[in-house]
Amino acid sequence: MFKSAVLVSLALMSLATVSCNKDDNTTETGQKLNATPGELQGKWQSTCFPSNALEATYTQREYIFSAVGDFDKYERFFKDEGCTQQIGEYKVIGTVEAKGKASDAQDPEAEQLNLTVNNALFTVVDGNSVSLFNGLKLCGKSDWKGSEEVKVLDLNCLGSTVRKGDVIFDIYDVKDGQLYLGQSSLFLTQDSANTRPTALDAEVPFSKK
Repeated sequence: MFKSAVLVSLALMSLATVSCNKDDNTTETGQKLNATPGELQGKWQSTCFPSNALEATYTQREYIFSAVGDFDKYERFFKDEGCTQQIGEYKVIGTVEAKGKASDAQDPEAEQLNLTVNNALFTVVDGNSVSLFNGLKLCGKSDWKGSEEVKVLDLNCLGSTVRKGDVIFDIYDVKDGQLYLGQSSLFLTQDSANTRPTALDAEVPFSKK
């Protein structure tokens, strides 16, 4: 289960170039944003959980959903079980749209969520881990530098390529103040809505911060 969890989900709804007449409910391309459901708005952070991705031992995830339909998602990689010794960070920026009840989901309260990628970035946080990431040739690169945020759109990362406009078809539910999402994969988006998960990932709950 953790093997699927560490390849994280990803991804989310697009923003683009600045428009002179842009308003608060419009993307930079003029696309109308859909308001984020109130229960999703804000910052959500997972617990620190075991991982085997990118030579990390533990992972922590964070989502920030704005009121107007965009978000940031972070996947942070750590050496220790307390998630204090960070080595890397994967960030996805995009837009989000709630699509109504997930009729095929095991949880009758689950809602459909479409996340569309606008940008994807990776940072080697710990300078001492630069040689590790260069040795892994993460995303085909062997010139990583410490604390440098690198755009990884269109790069082959762990066998998958994320492009602007790619969508993750997900599900979610908020129960007892905690957010649950469907199981998802790092650097991986789905081909169609038919690949939307039907089960919530009960082992990775998110608490509001």
